[in-house]
Amino acid sequence: AKLLCWLDRQKPGSLDEIAVVTRLEEVRRQTGEETQMPLRDVSFDTISGAGPNGAIMHYRVSRATSRKLADGELFLLDSGGQYQDGTTDITRTVPIGEPTQEMRERFTLVLKGMIGISMLRFPAGTRGSEIDAVARLALWRHGCDFAHGTGHGVGSYLAVHEGPQR
Repeated sequence: AKLLCWLDRQKPGSLDEIAVVTRLEEVRRQTGEETQMPLRDVSFDTISGAGPNGAIMHYRVSRATSRKLADGELFLLDSGGQYQDGTTDITRTVPIGEPTQEMRERFTLVLKGMIGISMLRFPAGTRGSEIDAVARLALWRHGCDFAHGTGHGVGSYLAVHEGPQR
């Protein structure tokens, strides 16, 4: 939340992808010190993708590829940390500046999917692929989809992407 609040206060075009990664790691370390849950390491290379870079699966920013976070574009941040008591993996996609109508519509469809799986009461033994289908239902009804899994297990100091996956 601290990073997203900071990002929201920045002027579009004033930051590039690398600047966000640098700030994220600072926030994680500061928060770890404040909460006495220190960050041991990142759980994987942070994916920090502005505009079209955010659509590249497992994109890794470099000095040569780092883009400015431009007004009217989406920014994807996928990151995680290794802590004494567990590993994290979180992905957020945010508009830079004022979101377009299409962005609002797509965010609403994804939110409907999240609400759908949050309200779901499923029996023991339900497979991740079955829950994944519920998450996609609102998108499918509008002819939309995405080419990656909805979620996955997260290990502790192991592979961050553990089963079940899509």
